[in-house]
Amino acid sequence: MKNNNVTNNNTPAEAHIREVKPVIPEGTQPLSRLQHIINGVAIIVVLLILTISAFAVISWMNREETKTSESTGDSINQDSLPETEGLSDINPDSLTGDPYQVLPQSLARGNNIIVGLDDAVEIVNPLYASSDGEQDLVSLIFETLLVIDDSGRPQGHLAAKWDYSQEIGVLTFTLDQGHFFRDGRSVQAADVIFTYNCLRDDSYNGPYKGRFANISSVMQGDTENTVLFEFKDPPVSIDYSLFTIGILKSDHYEQYANRVYAMFDEAISPEGSGSFEISQFDDETIEIKLRKGYAGNMVSIIFKRIDAADKYTMLLQGQLDIVRNVWDTRLKIRTKNLKGYSFYPLESKIESFVMTSSSIDHDSFTSQEQQTAVLLALAGHDLSQQHIQTLNNLDKPITWYYFQGVDDQTEEANRNEVLALSEGLQEYGVSIAPEPADWPKLAAMLDSGEYDLILMPAPANNRLPGNTVLLGSEPDAEYPANINAWPCRYSSEAIIASARLQYLTINRNQFPLTASTAGWTGRPENIRFYDPNKTGGDVDE
Repeated sequence: MKNNNVTNNNTPAEAHIREVKPVIPEGTQPLSRLQHIINGVAIIVVLLILTISAFAVISWMNREETKTSESTGDSINQDSLPETEGLSDINPDSLTGDPYQVLPQSLARGNNIIVGLDDAVEIVNPLYASSDGEQDLVSLIFETLLVIDDSGRPQGHLAAKWDYSQEIGVLTFTLDQGHFFRDGRSVQAADVIFTYNCLRDDSYNGPYKGRFANISSVMQGDTENTVLFEFKDPPVSIDYSLFTIGILKSDHYEQYANRVYAMFDEAISPEGSGSFEISQFDDETIEIKLRKGYAGNMVSIIFKRIDAADKYTMLLQGQLDIVRNVWDTRLKIRTKNLKGYSFYPLESKIESFVMTSSSIDHDSFTSQEQQTAVLLALAGHDLSQQHIQTLNNLDKPITWYYFQGVDDQTEEANRNEVLALSEGLQEYGVSIAPEPADWPKLAAMLDSGEYDLILMPAPANNRLPGNTVLLGSEPDAEYPANINAWPCRYSSEAIIASARLQYLTINRNQFPLTASTAGWTGRPENIRFYDPNKTGGDVDE
């Protein structure tokens, strides 16, 4: 007889699972198979609609980002920006998986590059160049006595060495004899003398007019490769940016010695000792080619004027190798879409200057030293006890004029800028009296010198009042006592460069005498080109 209390090990496990039936509330019926199928299909349809809607929203957002309008994008949430503030001198690896993911148009250019310009090039002459494109061109065609490196220090270019004697007020340059014009003649003292005499001549009307007023004479030294600059009021330290002007070939331009203005008015083929020369020049395109006998990987450089609305599209298509753009919200967002480019953010466009009068004793200031102390305080420099005492001697508010603009918003913005800048004077007990003025009144005061302070918009052609001496940014430098201008506000730009250009150097002090301070033309001979056909991504030698 079976014992019902003993488990039969041969009974399948399923036999011990009790069937559990769903509890159906009274008065209801379970769903049929057809109803289950209909509900499942409905759920799938809803999920598909939600998915399609999400993709539609993402697509719309991408279209908004890739519009070619150059609007500022102020409505974009700043918190959504990618981490791009530290992109200075970055490797494109940090932006794209493949830094050389450049479209075929870029790679097909070989050893030729295309530079996009915002403004037309009117002249290629170092005495008159003002726009970014003109400055880049003259840097490649003309050579200078000195260059200012990325740290702000002078380096020899045409000058092999230089020496300054404050006792006699003479600066002596010895030229390097290894620099030649196209006809084979070396750069000589006569070329330097001619260039600087043009800059000092009364008939010169370019952007550097008045900057060389303290130079009383330029003459040849004991040999044909030495040049002497004699100063009226010998400065304690030299402003070496004055010697970063491209040197003209004297016998090519000599007919303009007494009418320098004609260099701008008449078409003159540029003649310099640099490594490039012009091969094509029209309204929209300028091409320069490497001179015979000069080293460098770039065979030609094409400067092309492009519309702002076309710039982003051309970058997406890899049609440009180097271009400048405002470093604004929109560009920062678009960096992730620009494959194969490096970004070099910098503050390079001067937007306004604080000007003090070149004369004194007409209102608040009674000495040049007071003007210097005010500029130093505004710029945030450490003041000496003598400068502090000078500021304490100011016994009435300084009248500070600013451009009233054409509408209330412009006037308010300029007034607020004056008030913000004046905070640098408050700790020394100096007060100001802001005063709006229209442009004719500002221009008249700048010409006459009868004013205390003016907040002046940067002129489009970089032409500042005569005898302008700029205050630089180095906090520990010794500045001449006659400084009368400080570039107080810059706008942020970025130089955008194709990743196929290797060893590109960005110099933030390339053009220190103008409103355009940054350049890529300092060491063009170092540039190499990425060759995707070589194993391991070697560069084209």
